[in-house]
Amino acid sequence: MWVSTNGLDLNYLCAHRDKTKAEEAVEAFKRFASTEDIYDPEKVAVLYEQLIKAGDAEPEPLPDATVKQIGREILHMVINMKEPGK
Repeated sequence: MWVSTNGLDLNYLCAHRDKTKAEEAVEAFKRFASTEDIYDPEKVAVLYEQLIKAGDAEPEPLPDATVKQIGREILHMVINMKEPGK
């Protein structure tokens, strides 16, 4: 699993040999990110530690084209965001 903390970075968090476990890790992160806990640095650190410990593989390098595409998608999401009430 690769995550971006600010939209300008892309960091390895954990890797799994089993696709199901990898998908479960992604879903756990998505559930967490949809809660207020995402704004609590201590709770984020605990989740990261849990995900890292659960990993059982080393990450495969992302192709440059994939990194660029992810960066573009993040940029477009940020540009298209509207302020509440507008």
